[in-house]
Amino acid sequence: MLVIKRSQQFSGLTRLLRSSINSSQKQWKLYPNDSWICARLYNCSDVNRKLQCKKQNKQPGPAKSVFTVKNLLVPTTIGKVEYRKYLSIAATIVNKSPKKVQPYIKLMRIDKPIGAFVMRGAGCTINDMWDKDIDGKVARTKDRPLVTGQVSQFQALVFLGSQLTVGLLVLLQLNWYSIILGASSLGLVIIYPLMKRVTYWPQFILGMTFNWGALLGWSAVHGTCNWSVCLPLYVAGICWTILYDTIYAHQDKVDDLLLGIKSTALKFGDKTKLYLSGFGATMISSLVGVGLAVEQTWPYYGAVGIVASHLANQIYTLNVDNPTDCANKFISNHKVGMILFAGIVLGNLAKNSLEKDEKDEGNQLVKHKPKRNVSILAETNRSQISSFSSS
Repeated sequence: MLVIKRSQQFSGLTRLLRSSINSSQKQWKLYPNDSWICARLYNCSDVNRKLQCKKQNKQPGPAKSVFTVKNLLVPTTIGKVEYRKYLSIAATIVNKSPKKVQPYIKLMRIDKPIGAFVMRGAGCTINDMWDKDIDGKVARTKDRPLVTGQVSQFQALVFLGSQLTVGLLVLLQLNWYSIILGASSLGLVIIYPLMKRVTYWPQFILGMTFNWGALLGWSAVHGTCNWSVCLPLYVAGICWTILYDTIYAHQDKVDDLLLGIKSTALKFGDKTKLYLSGFGATMISSLVGVGLAVEQTWPYYGAVGIVASHLANQIYTLNVDNPTDCANKFISNHKVGMILFAGIVLGNLAKNSLEKDEKDEGNQLVKHKPKRNVSILAETNRSQISSFSSS
């Protein structure tokens, strides 16, 4: 049986202690052996409230009471994460907003602006509604508005309705193909928060949900999906989401283990870097495939190369046992989006410039061709006239 209690921090994470009796080797192997302390528990008292363990003066024996994981559903302490300066503007907006509005802004995660506001905010609201009880037992999420009581479940539901209404109004401006495609993503938005309870791959469902825009954006412009372009772009987005959200999930892996929550962080364990390398390689190859499908130019491929280098550095330097490092690596993924966006914009500008030059060259050829024909015709007429005159 795996027994867990609060102890001193190791690299910002709570250390695990387990009983040597009936230990669950399968669960224990989820973590590197050198990251945790294994020991017997000694006469623990008041575990649920303080989770403190005191040794007696004499050499103690094994604890008479073996506490199960269910007895320890309280927040664990993790290292505090200082967000980078680029978040300070969003934080300022939240802090200067009216007090009654701030909880709803936090529900939408406007204070952590990674992603689109409306539908991403709706997804975050649904997530907080489903996970209210769990969030209260995790140190990183225990201050969320629903947990603290700043917003009731009913108020969150009403707010969610307003978010979905705004999203629907935007969606109705598009063609019917896009309206149906966009509405079909709502099922993924709703079921994602439940997936962490049933599968170790909730990040895959999150990737499918977050990257639906790869399909919707193309259909909104072209009226339908070109699957030779949309599918590899969608795959690249899913792989990217799994990569950064696995890093994110490593912040909470101790709490997840206590609460019985599943994630790719627990699934991959000490092989996380190997798995992330595979998803990163798939992402880059898919982006190259998209570029070939739409005949992108060198700025795009240059951006993809920079992204590949950035992800490689992320994975190589990642310390999965340090929540602060995991948070910093997760936040740094906004650079990936910025680099790709710049590459796409510059690539399209270069592509349009090349197409314009080719078009101008074609027009010049067409423009000069009739003159050449006219001069040839004039020479022919003059020769015919001179020959007729001489005859």
